[in-house]
Amino acid sequence: MGHGLSPIGEGRRGGGPDGKRLGAPWAHPPAREALARLAEESSRLTPEARGGAAGAGRNCRIGVSVGHVRCRYLSAMSDPREPQVNEEPQVATPAPDAPAAPPHAAAAILPSEQGALAAELDELKDRHLRLVAEFDNFRKRVARERLELADRSQGALLGRLLDALDDLERALASDAATTTAEMLRSALDAVSRKLWKELGAAGLERVVPTGERFDPTVHEAIAIVPAPEGTPAQQVGATYQAGYRFKDQLLRPARVQVFGEAGQGG
Repeated sequence: MGHGLSPIGEGRRGGGPDGKRLGAPWAHPPAREALARLAEESSRLTPEARGGAAGAGRNCRIGVSVGHVRCRYLSAMSDPREPQVNEEPQVATPAPDAPAAPPHAAAAILPSEQGALAAELDELKDRHLRLVAEFDNFRKRVARERLELADRSQGALLGRLLDALDDLERALASDAATTTAEMLRSALDAVSRKLWKELGAAGLERVVPTGERFDPTVHEAIAIVPAPEGTPAQQVGATYQAGYRFKDQLLRPARVQVFGEAGQGG
């Protein structure tokens, strides 16, 4: 049917009250009258409402029973006088404060602006090369000045040791026939005191830990002997070679003898 009507089921295969087989349901007069009324109502609809009726025909059922027609017209057709609302998908629009950039923004630059931008780029490149060259020169100058400072510091220290060296040369140049051992010893002791005065002022310190507790960070154990009675273990018994520390830097650890536990030695 072209009016949005669809039959449900087929004609009954069984017999009527008289035992005869029934034909198609549309062949019965009551059914034909019902269809005629539906066609007449459908012809009065507007084209828009008629399109809705075509979809609503799924809800129309016509059932035929023996000697009776049952028709239920369930339609989703709306009143043609009511306004039709067309629902269209909504498309999200970008926020006004975030305009999309044109796809070919670079092509919109004027030739005069291109020349200005090229000149600015050349200037930035030149400035960058100058900064790189200046930094390289600065780095080399700092390294050179550091070496010069170290050389000046060493020269100043050596200059303070020259007097001690002069005294040592005079002691060695003395006449052996007239210089006694006691005189030579006294001269060497004076030179040693003068040397240590200048070296101590520069920050050099001797490490002689005899009688102190053994410290492996500044001491080097050469021998371990059993501790005497009343002497605690891990104590330095003797210093074979003094160590030296320059300010906070250990130049050489002290080589020492350490007292071990009872029965421990080697």
